[in-house]
Amino acid sequence: MNYRQRMLMIFLSVVLLAGCAPTVSRDVLRQVDEDIAFSQLREDPQEHIDKTVLLGGQIIEVQNYPEQTVFTVLEHDLGHAHRPNPRSPSGGRFLIIASKFFDPAVYSPGRWVTVVGTVIGGETRLIQERTYEYPVIGATEIHLWPVERMVPARPRFRFGLGIGIGF
Repeated sequence: MNYRQRMLMIFLSVVLLAGCAPTVSRDVLRQVDEDIAFSQLREDPQEHIDKTVLLGGQIIEVQNYPEQTVFTVLEHDLGHAHRPNPRSPSGGRFLIIASKFFDPAVYSPGRWVTVVGTVIGGETRLIQERTYEYPVIGATEIHLWPVERMVPARPRFRFGLGIGIGF
């Protein structure tokens, strides 16, 4: 095998391994209690205190305090590779508490996250003029999903004068 072929094999191996990289570390995933549905957590967060859960959704708000960052997230079911599915109906809101600074310009409203964390309990807050009970998750790992950019479609038909071949 010559140098060029070896370099190609190394490149392809790195690309394939990067594509298989897990969203959340395997050690942390082993701790998740898969029997807890979000609907159960939302109904009675106190019942699930100290349980480890895997949740995801769309960031609504990020608040930074001296000792922590608090995310308000609109929950969505998780799909392939634990990515939140925007087409699934939301089960409601939850809070993520992280013990470090997360830049709100990066972790901005509208972005999608997956979190593994421990249920801390519930917190009552107002949404407009109505009280709402949020399940509160103490983050172990947070994965921010990349923004998917829509590429404009190329026109299927072209008009013009002359002779030519188009695809």
